[in-house]
Amino acid sequence: MEAAVLDEKRSKLARGAFYIAAGVGLLVSLFFKDSLPPDVPGMLALASTTVGFLAPVLPKRRKFRKAQLEITPGRVRVRRKKALRPFDVKARDVVGATTALTPEGELTVVLSLKGRPYAPVILRVANEKEATEVRRALGLGHDGTGAVGFEVRASQGRIAGSWLNALGALGTVLIALAAFDVVGGGAIALGVMAMMAALFVGLPVFLGGGVGDAVALQADGVHILGTSHHAQAGMGGTRYRMVAWSSIKSVLREGDVLDLLLVSGEVVRIVPKSWYGPTKETADALALTLEDAVRRANGLAPQKELTAEALDTLRRAQHERRGDWLARLDAVGRTLTVGAGYRGSAFDEADLWRVVEDPDADADLRIAAARALSVARREESTKTRIDAAVAAAARDGYLEQRFRIALDTPDVERAGAQLDELEAAREGAAVRRAVGLMR
Repeated sequence: MEAAVLDEKRSKLARGAFYIAAGVGLLVSLFFKDSLPPDVPGMLALASTTVGFLAPVLPKRRKFRKAQLEITPGRVRVRRKKALRPFDVKARDVVGATTALTPEGELTVVLSLKGRPYAPVILRVANEKEATEVRRALGLGHDGTGAVGFEVRASQGRIAGSWLNALGALGTVLIALAAFDVVGGGAIALGVMAMMAALFVGLPVFLGGGVGDAVALQADGVHILGTSHHAQAGMGGTRYRMVAWSSIKSVLREGDVLDLLLVSGEVVRIVPKSWYGPTKETADALALTLEDAVRRANGLAPQKELTAEALDTLRRAQHERRGDWLARLDAVGRTLTVGAGYRGSAFDEADLWRVVEDPDADADLRIAAARALSVARREESTKTRIDAAVAAAARDGYLEQRFRIALDTPDVERAGAQLDELEAAREGAAVRRAVGLMR
């Protein structure tokens, strides 16, 4: 499947490109100094150091890139053009997801992953059918799940660290100018101090700067972290605010600045105009997601998938790992916890209960529906009702064991391994019986 991909987290190679270039320059100046003209090694070393100091100063400017999506149950593999290697989006790693329609009729699937809640992966696909394929592979409902986060401005620590590194780059320039007698010798001391400040203060501050201003889209509303959300002059300095979907009238966009116009008339600015603000593509994706979420909250969402088709996606695919299968089911269960409005599930709980309690239903479907319901509803009444369905399956010891493993083992990898062992033991017993009959 063809798609466009925007990954808000740079690869390690991309983040280290400037430092690699600086390191190569320094090595050349050291090991080839005897074969180079007298002034070249020193100038090359200073230039390399300048490049290294400038790396954190430059803001991120990432764009959508063409890619091929390879979709298998529990995983979407993204192969970007000109990238050295693909990366995988796994169902177990998705902590938030939503879908939005673009003005061109395409759909964006926005995914927040474990360990990077405010640096989403954004997939832009051609139509609803392709978006559904992506969602089904990752065990996501029609409208998504969890919290989708965007960092909209770098933290103060990262900004301060960047400018200290810029000061270090200026220090190398001063040393170079002093070497050519363009400025006085005192510039060397100033340059060295600037470089030391950048090396021992600027770089550590930059690397440990944390998350800056951010926005998280959840089922109840827009959660705004940081100081950039104040509505015009005079709004205080609180670090957190939640704006309910029902209180948002519209989303205003001017360039890379985003404002929420509330029903009360208040304007809440969530993305400031900033050198360290989001890229245009990221701001556009956030705006589209917000606009689509407001429409859904007002009951203007498209119809969900047919229940029969959705139920069929609960089955474990032929080559799908059981751990991945259970992770998909847990994601389905989390979507069931959300009612109507911005977020909803492609599944109807009543249909899931019918599957769980139907002794003639497919065994995998019964286990899948029970796992999803147990994740969604942790009340004692839910456990009692599922236990009754399991007890009714007691005549089939193998099915009852599978039920118990899927329901009593929250860890998907451990449960998957136990199901694998159970299946292997069953197959081994069948082989032994067959051998015994042949004797």
